[in-house]
Amino acid sequence: MARNIEAQGLGPNSGVSKALTVAGGVDEATLDSVFAAHADQALGMDEAQLSAFAQCLALEAEASSLPTKVKIVREAVAKATGHANGVALAASAAMTRLRGARGMAGMGPIRRRCEPWRREDGVWGHPLHHNVTGTGKGGGDILAMLKNGGCLASTERRRHMGTPVGLGMSESADMKTGGSNSVFLRRGNPYSGHPALVWDDPSVLLRRSDWYAYSSDHFGSLNSASGHLTSGLTRDPAKVATFSGNNEVMFRDGLDLLGADAPSRILCGSAKARDSVLAFLKDNGIGKLAGRDIIDVVHT
Repeated sequence: MARNIEAQGLGPNSGVSKALTVAGGVDEATLDSVFAAHADQALGMDEAQLSAFAQCLALEAEASSLPTKVKIVREAVAKATGHANGVALAASAAMTRLRGARGMAGMGPIRRRCEPWRREDGVWGHPLHHNVTGTGKGGGDILAMLKNGGCLASTERRRHMGTPVGLGMSESADMKTGGSNSVFLRRGNPYSGHPALVWDDPSVLLRRSDWYAYSSDHFGSLNSASGHLTSGLTRDPAKVATFSGNNEVMFRDGLDLLGADAPSRILCGSAKARDSVLAFLKDNGIGKLAGRDIIDVVHT
């Protein structure tokens, strides 16, 4: 629903904006309630166990609050789009087309917007990538991501998951600009020999409707008052396809590295790290990513 609001430009609508704020409060209240109800279970847990426990509670809270949040936001969107109520909106043909993975996936207009990323021969020549920092044992932060829910998570989402502060880049600045609720990718090839996640076919991600981009480093700014202007923000793939250098492409909340958002290449940086990542995937019964054998996806 939030992605559809963004795609339709309904964010500035006062009713929709208020509904999103109220829905966010429902999330926080539910999370506080769930944590309070299970706090006694945390006694005696070590740091790793507490992190996993916090992640489970956050997921439980999200699932519990979702129906209430959807109802609140749906009523506001219905009013903003001229529908009688949320039930009428949910039953409309437009919403039927928007249902499915990521809400907007599979829609013709979204596919057509992605075409500028293609070369004439049909081969994708402009990958998106995320350079992975850190030098953790046997796979660095790539292995840590896979172990921690298999996701590349935003700063805000990592807090809900109980991940310690300081593991991400520019966390403090991103909290001020609004970029903390997104993950950052770049258009172009990753650093040679450096651990990275690569999407050779950007349409896998661009079919989502929650992304935005800058041709230079704005710390994912959604708030000009932070000192980082929002001028130059774009959601046009044709413009992003011309980016070079220090650009940034943001995706809300995070990316499911083991599911619909799986990268086409996982570059581990070393043979030892690759062995560790492959071993983890195999031990957890994961033989394919993005429809391909993991041995063809995970590289040194």
